[in-house]
Amino acid sequence: MPSWADVFTAQKLTTLNSSSRRFRRSIEEALKYGKTPAGKRVDVAKVRQLQSLGYDPALAGEALRQSENDLNVSLNALVDPEANTALQVLLDQRNDSKRKRNREEAEVDGQALEEIVAMGFDRSIATEALKQSFNNKSAALEKLLQGEVTLPAPSDAGPSTSHQNADGGATNGSTDFGATGQADVGVNGLGDAGVNDPGAQDEPEERRDAEMEDEIVEGVTGDPLAQYDVDVSKEGEVIQEYLALLESAAAQAAG
Repeated sequence: MPSWADVFTAQKLTTLNSSSRRFRRSIEEALKYGKTPAGKRVDVAKVRQLQSLGYDPALAGEALRQSENDLNVSLNALVDPEANTALQVLLDQRNDSKRKRNREEAEVDGQALEEIVAMGFDRSIATEALKQSFNNKSAALEKLLQGEVTLPAPSDAGPSTSHQNADGGATNGSTDFGATGQADVGVNGLGDAGVNDPGAQDEPEERRDAEMEDEIVEGVTGDPLAQYDVDVSKEGEVIQEYLALLESAAAQAAG
C-alpha cells in the first residue's frame, strides 16, 4: 500500500507536469501571432483583453503585431471599418503564406528534411534540394554542398491589397497607425515601420518560431515557470525522491 510520502511525491510530479503543459500552451499561443515589425513577440495577455471585448483573437493578434503591442492603437484599428478590413487582408495573406509553405513541405520526405536541417542547412533551401532530388537525401546533400540549389522566384506578387482612398488614389491596403493613435488606412504603410508583409519576409517561419520560443522562455520573469509557482530546479529532486521511495518499497517487499 502506498505511503503518504508516495502520494505526496506523486502529487508534486502531477503539478510539475500540469504546469509544464500550461507553459507549453502559452508558448504555442504566442507563436501563432508571429513577431511585430520591430521583432517583438505579440503580447498574448493583450490579445485576450481584446478577445474579451468580442474581437476575433487572430485579428486582435494581427492588430497588436502591426501596432507594436499598443493596445489603444490596436483597439482603434479594430473599431475603424477600413483599418479592420486592411488588417483582415494582412491576416489572410499570412495564413495563405503559411498554408503554401505547409503544402510545399508536404511534398518532401519529412524525416530527410529534418535530418538535413539538423546539419545546419536552411529549411527552405533543404526543402528545394529534396524536391530537385526527388527525396533522395544523398543527392540533396550533394547539391547543397556544391551550392547548386537556389530558391525559385515567386510566381506572382501575391494577392493585391490595394484600395481606393478618398481622393481616388490607390493605396497599398495597409494600416497606418499614426502618432495620434487613430487608424488611417493606406497612407504609407503601418506607421514608420511599414507593413510586416508575410510574403516579403526572407527568414523561414520555422527559424523565427524557434528563436521566438527561446526568447519567450528567457523572457518570462527570469524564470520561465515562475508564473505557475513551479520551481523547475526541484524537478530532478522530486524524481529522485520518487525513485528512492520505489526502491525502498521494493526492498521491503523482498525482505
